[in-house]
Amino acid sequence: MKIIGFVLISTFVVTVATAKSSPMTAHERRMRIKLHKYARNWANHLARQRFGKPISHSPASRKLGENIYWYTTSRASYKVSAKIAITYWYEEKKYYGYNHPGFSSQTAHFTQVVWKSSRTLGCAKSRAHEGHFYRFFVVCNYYIKGNILNRFKQNVPRPR
Repeated sequence: MKIIGFVLISTFVVTVATAKSSPMTAHERRMRIKLHKYARNWANHLARQRFGKPISHSPASRKLGENIYWYTTSRASYKVSAKIAITYWYEEKKYYGYNHPGFSSQTAHFTQVVWKSSRTLGCAKSRAHEGHFYRFFVVCNYYIKGNILNRFKQNVPRPR
């Protein structure tokens, strides 16, 4: 396997806005950088794995929220972005039961994306090449971690 490159893109590092948003504190800036570093390291780790090996979450995901997007194609020109990944995860909303809020593996990416208590987000991407195939990864880490049992009703608001 040949790793083509790791891309560190500052636009991938964003802060989740809230209704009561305030200027970013020094702690929030440090956390954003740390989340981006965790995401970059894990995206690079996934790109170094052999094709066919199962995709797994990082050790950091025990304390942080984490979503992983990956795509395999024969097109080297495929463009992956945080926007593509987050849009893909957000589409899980059609399966979420607002009348019976709670965890489901079918909607876990979506609920982490919209989790109200999550304040900061750091994402990174990587790609790998093996034979005629390319794999693209986007990893996003969230602080504060979402998908906490018994906290879905207050953290996954109905769309307006």
